[in-house]
Amino acid sequence: MREVSQALAARQQVLEEERDQRVLIEEAVDVTCPGITTAGARHPVTTVGERLSDVFVSMGYEIAEGPEIEAEWYNFDALNIRRHPAGRCRHAVRGGPDGERSGWCSGPTPRRSRSRDAHPAAPLYVVSPGRCYRNEAQDATHSPVFHQIECLAVDEA
Repeated sequence: MREVSQALAARQQVLEEERDQRVLIEEAVDVTCPGITTAGARHPVTTVGERLSDVFVSMGYEIAEGPEIEAEWYNFDALNIRRHPAGRCRHAVRGGPDGERSGWCSGPTPRRSRSRDAHPAAPLYVVSPGRCYRNEAQDATHSPVFHQIECLAVDEA
């Protein structure tokens, strides 16, 4: 009986070692693989903006990208917005505390000026999606930040 118990214990130990080796191989996790995310989704505004941009790109437009805080020239002067401070403060939010040297948050409109500077000759087809910042109080019909998409098409006559 003692020999049978010893043989059984020895065999059980061999089987457990084989199982442990098999589990190490079968259940190995490669920590270098990218994770799979199942929670969350893209915001509907982002999705709509990308789809609209894709429509314009399919028609030959290029996407104009630029900074959210823009120089005063591109934000106002290049767009012929008058120099009076009230006219400028109504359209945008000052981006920093250092006076004239600071940028302005406005939206995608200044990207049109940058696109014209980059491509001075016609034809020019540009679409500019992005956030707009306005110096307005928030209520049911107004938001200081909203999204819009702008287009600029300049062709030869």
